[in-house]
Amino acid sequence: MTDKVELIRKEIERLKAKQLAIFNKGESEESCDDALTHISAYNHLLSFIDSLSEEPVSEDLEEFALQYAGHHAPYDSCMQEVEDAVKAGAKWQKEQDQSTIELAEDHAMLAGMEKMREQMMKDAIKCEVTWIDGFMLDYTQEQQDDLLEKIGAKVGDKVKLIIIKED
Repeated sequence: MTDKVELIRKEIERLKAKQLAIFNKGESEESCDDALTHISAYNHLLSFIDSLSEEPVSEDLEEFALQYAGHHAPYDSCMQEVEDAVKAGAKWQKEQDQSTIELAEDHAMLAGMEKMREQMMKDAIKCEVTWIDGFMLDYTQEQQDDLLEKIGAKVGDKVKLIIIKED
């Protein structure tokens, strides 16, 4: 890591230690909550800094870039530029591959969500919201109104119910 990144890391660790001391004093619940919030944020920043560490170029790529430059550089004076271009191309391809992987993961997740929805809906009970001198479930009038508002339904709406029994 560069010296600047290391300085930033040390400052974040200093601030984190200061918040930890405040938390350990435990003067008030509010100060403890604030300290925990700050500590959590500092931990996230430190994790982010750690994720920034540059991956070393693989020895295979170094060797390939050197060989490629030796065979394809028009002049010895531009071999370094050709090596750098090969490495940049490899980095670009890695990013494209990562993007493709993330897209495939998103598609798989959405397909799984749709399949789960279909499975839940096949067992759903079709019904209509009605009033029969009292609600059919064990609810007070206020709970009934809250429930209908929460699910966005009103008397006369056609709905599907999915029952999940609690133990």
